This record gives sequence, structure tokens and C-alpha cells, in this order.
Amino acid sequence: MLELFSKPHCGPCTGIKNYLESRNADFKIHDVTAEPDALERLKDLGYIQTPVVFDTHTGDHWYGFDPTKIDTAITAANALELSVH
Repeated sequence: MLELFSKPHCGPCTGIKNYLESRNADFKIHDVTAEPDALERLKDLGYIQTPVVFDTHTGDHWYGFDPTKIDTAITAANALELSVH
């Protein structure tokens, strides 16, 4: 699963969300302005701005919109899911 650390009125955040939806990705959005724990996690990862994407399978994370990384994470998650079933 991917986690998107986001905030309202963030164009790049919306772009990543839309991209994830278009890929039918398994993801969760964390609004750092409404979830204090999400803001702390973001800071613990070393970031002070959104958007940040976190891959729960690998622990990888990155700032900004990177379709190559997103697609790689989705492909790996789908392969893992298939191997479990």
C-alpha cells in the first residue's frame, strides 16, 4: 500500500491522488493539517513539505510526483499480492 502525506489546496498532492486513482492503486491519504500523528510521521521521515509518498511494503519514501516510482511500487505490490494468493 502507498500512503500519501497531503494537505488541502495542494496541487501536486491532488495530482498524485488522481494518478493513484487512475492506476487503481491501494493507497491511503493522510492530511497533515488534520492528523497530528501524520505530521509527526512526515517529520520523522525527514520532510517538512507535502506531497510525500510512502511505500508500506518497502519503506521507501519520496517527495513530489514521481510516476516511475509510483508505478514501480504498484507493480511490486500487485506481484506480492498475487504471490500470497
